[in-house]
Amino acid sequence: MDKLKAAVVIPTFNKKERLLLTLESFRYQTVSPDTFEVLLVDDGSGDGTREMLQEWEGEFSLRYIEQNNKGRSAARNRGVEEARAELIIFCDDDMIAAPTFVEAHIAAHQERPCAAHGMIYNLPFLKFFKNPSTGEAYEELDGESLVMIRRYCIRKEEIKDISYIKSLSKKTLIEKNIASIFKNNLVQYQWLSFTGANSSCEKELLERAGMFDEGFGKAWGAEDFELGYRLYLQHTPFVYLEEGYNFHMMHARMDFQDALRKSNDKFYRMHPDKKIYFLPKLLSGEIKSIEEYKDYVNSHTINEYEGD
Repeated sequence: MDKLKAAVVIPTFNKKERLLLTLESFRYQTVSPDTFEVLLVDDGSGDGTREMLQEWEGEFSLRYIEQNNKGRSAARNRGVEEARAELIIFCDDDMIAAPTFVEAHIAAHQERPCAAHGMIYNLPFLKFFKNPSTGEAYEELDGESLVMIRRYCIRKEEIKDISYIKSLSKKTLIEKNIASIFKNNLVQYQWLSFTGANSSCEKELLERAGMFDEGFGKAWGAEDFELGYRLYLQHTPFVYLEEGYNFHMMHARMDFQDALRKSNDKFYRMHPDKKIYFLPKLLSGEIKSIEEYKDYVNSHTINEYEGD
């Protein structure tokens, strides 16, 4: 156990097809497999995740933890509590980790405790497919228009060739803005980099901040930003990692706008800050750049916004 330097916490819920590719990517890390453990917290899946894992074998330590469906915050908190390493790396069950993912996160914490964010790329064409390897489409999205797009599906045998996957990827607008936040040293916005899909932090700092708020429940939302904001309030240094990158296997989300609004409303009630109140404008792409967003926040009041 002396060699164990990091625990990768992955919450999962009914995404076994994407999860299989996520786990496959941890076979090819540039650090020794005894350097890290993966804690997979199954938040009440009913899609055969447990059975799939019984047939899966890997060189690294994989610990499977089951719990009733409580939501991402509860699942991540359980993973942190069960982790045997002080450094916690958060990853989601629909991410493909680059080979340097774990190594870069470990290196970021050598000089001082911090909250680190690794660059996230999107694999946009996968959003049409329930199974991103076979091209099995979501029933409501299936059709002849997907025939050509199926060539962008990724089989587990292709995970090792990260250059091929990178050639299919795009950097999202929010990721470009996060990079700009760090480039321009906009410290007051660095908490936006604390995303559950790719971030890391010492367990002690997470516990001091109060961990993920389980009051966000089962819905998708701002629970990771909210914890990042609390880390910012306790003066945690934030770091941006270009080499600690991973790839998001996009999937259909029909309720994005509604879920974003509801979750952000709760976030703002917890922390009445204008930067949070107006956040949906940035996350939805209504406002394109962090510079434009900063100017918008500085020049508008909440009453003006509510009167629109």
